Amino acid sequence: MVTSRSVLRVSGERDIPVIDAGSRFTAVTLRGGGLFVVDSTATPMAIVAEYDAATVNQNGCGGVETADGTLYLNAGGGTPTHPFGSSLYAFNVSDFTSAPAAPNTPPPALVFSIEEGEGADSHGAALTGDGAYLWVADRAANAIVVVATATNDVVDEIALAGPVSDDPAPDLIDVSPDRTWVFASLRGLAPPTGNAPDHHNAVGATPGLGLIRVADGGRSGELIAVLPIANVVDGADVADPHGLRVRPT
Repeated sequence: MVTSRSVLRVSGERDIPVIDAGSRFTAVTLRGGGLFVVDSTATPMAIVAEYDAATVNQNGCGGVETADGTLYLNAGGGTPTHPFGSSLYAFNVSDFTSAPAAPNTPPPALVFSIEEGEGADSHGAALTGDGAYLWVADRAANAIVVVATATNDVVDEIALAGPVSDDPAPDLIDVSPDRTWVFASLRGLAPPTGNAPDHHNAVGATPGLGLIRVADGGRSGELIAVLPIANVVDGADVADPHGLRVRPT
């Protein structure tokens, strides 16, 4: 159980920090599973909520907050012990306080979970349709899972593999300022991170920037083009785009 003097000294590997809109709480996913929620305004920063691996799955990555204060965090594959998986959790930011909570409280809502079989590796996330829809990229399935944020229902799955790329492997995604495009970093043939070698869950055939045209008010979309990125070393292309962020200017 966390205490009022718990501070963010984590042994093991951290994965992704997601800061809430008020810049008070930071959700820190853990590579081996679990989650810390940190009061970023405390001195020193203090852990105020903790979740174990049975509650929040391994390899958390994408995270976004809606205008009404719902924080979505996903978890996926990418390790030899957990090469596949796609889970999405929803938290109410207003449920977090500076007082330490008991383990696994406040409880998250499980939006969806795919834990068996190949072809599931949840990663990047972005809001479309002025926040009406949440897109969650699945690089192993070459797809975008679409969730209606008003109901937390999965309402669509956008297949990305096709004439533009037969294996795009979408990783991180972000939306254009006018909400008409979603940009995706597409993995390469030799990914140095996030890949279980025996399963190739993070391997893609067309490393570069994917341009996805948003349709149906944010509910659907289509991969229109790939802007290739190359990094040839000793005759082999080892390009492997990963990080991506749109910055309005």
